[in-house]
Amino acid sequence: SGGLMAASLLWRDVDEETTIELLSSQDQDERRRHLARVMQLSGDNAPDCALLNLYSQCLQFACEVGLTPPKVSTLLSLVRETHQRATAHYLTAMKSFDFFRTLLMRHAVHRPPYSVELFTLEDLKRITHFVTQTYFHNYRLFQYICTDRHILNLTTFTSYTEVPRIPSPLATATHTVDLGTKEDIAARAFREASTGRDVYAVLLEALNAHMEQLQSDLTRRLEAQELQLRNKLAVVEGKIAALREGPVS
Repeated sequence: SGGLMAASLLWRDVDEETTIELLSSQDQDERRRHLARVMQLSGDNAPDCALLNLYSQCLQFACEVGLTPPKVSTLLSLVRETHQRATAHYLTAMKSFDFFRTLLMRHAVHRPPYSVELFTLEDLKRITHFVTQTYFHNYRLFQYICTDRHILNLTTFTSYTEVPRIPSPLATATHTVDLGTKEDIAARAFREASTGRDVYAVLLEALNAHMEQLQSDLTRRLEAQELQLRNKLAVVEGKIAALREGPVS
C-alpha cells in the first residue's frame, strides 16, 4: 500500500488482517467488541455507543453486498472521517455530505497520486444509499450526541429608568377580537392540521381571518373619527349661522 496516494483511507484505521477477522467472525457480540477495540470506542457512553452501532451497521452492510476486505476497511474509515470532520467543524448536513462524496470519489477514480480506483460504479451507488439512510438520515441526532456543548453565561442589565406608558383614553377604544400573535395563529393552524387538513390551507385561513379582523377594526376606528369630525363641524356651522342672523330685536 506504500504506492497509494497519501490521502487514501485504505488500511488506515483497520488493517487487512483485522478486516478479514471482522468479516469472518460469526459471533455478533465478539465482532462488536473487536470492532470497538479497533475503532477505539469504549461503548460505555452515548457517543461511543452511537458510533459503534454505526460501524456495526457498516460491517453488516458489507457482508450483505459482498464487499472485499479492502473496500470494507476503506468504508469504515470513510464513515469515520466524515463524522469526525462534521463534529470538529460543525458542518451542516449538506456540507458534510459533499465532504463524504468527495472522499468516496477519491477512491473510485484511478488518477494517482490524487485518487485510487477501489470502488466500482455499483459500489458507489450502494454505499451512497447506505450512508444516506443510516448516517445522514440521523445526522442531527449524531450531531447532538457527539458534538461538544458550549454553555454561554449571559448577564444583562439596564442603565435607564423605565417610565410607565400613559394609557389611551377609553373614548378611543374599539372592540376587537384577540386572535393572538402570529405564533399563536400558526400553533392553532398546526393543531387543526393534525386532524388531516392541509397545513398550508389551515394556516392561510387563519391568517386571512386575522387580516379581516384588523381591517374591520380599522374601518370602525375611521368611522368613529369621521362621526366625531362631523359633529364638531355641525357645531361650528351652527355658530356661524347664529352670527349671520345677528341679535334678535
